[in-house]
Formats: sequence, C-alpha cells, structure tokens
Amino acid sequence: SLALMEGSASINQSIHNILNQSIFSIRENKGKGVEVPLKEITYLYRKGMLTIAAKPYVMKMSGVDVAALKNFIKTEKIRFKDVEDLGKLLEFLK
Repeated sequence: SLALMEGSASINQSIHNILNQSIFSIRENKGKGVEVPLKEITYLYRKGMLTIAAKPYVMKMSGVDVAALKNFIKTEKIRFKDVEDLGKLLEFLK
C-alpha cells in the first residue's frame, strides 16, 4: 500500500494509538482462540493531511478542484487499489 506519512506528530501519535489498541485487541482475542480479521487501508499524505485513498475521501480534500479531479480520474482510469495509479494521482494533486 502507499502510505506517505512524514512530519505531523499528531497524525503519527493517532496512528500509534490506533495500532496499540488493535494489537491489544488481537492479543486479547488470540488468548481466547478468536480469529481477528485484518483489513488493509491505504492512505495518501498531502499538504499535512492524511486521507484514505478512496474516491469519496480524495474528493473532499481541501484545495482540490473537484471538476478537474473527476475528469483526471475518468480520463486516466485511476484505480484506487493500484499503487501506480495512486502515484499518478499524487502527482496530479501537487
């Protein structure tokens, strides 16, 4: 996945807290024999903001020309699960 996280201490602390909660939950459930499903979430980091790499979230990013972004996604056939396409998307969003 493409996760670009540089800088912001508060973002890093939030991620750290989420991961610690998840690890605690996994350990607790492992002892009980419960399977814990894992889900991969891809994020984009742009101008100090961390956003889920999915069309609805990217469209709501501040400072984005929504019409131009829609056109770019359509003409470039951007797939949000493809790392190369997300790279193209980040270049467009610069």
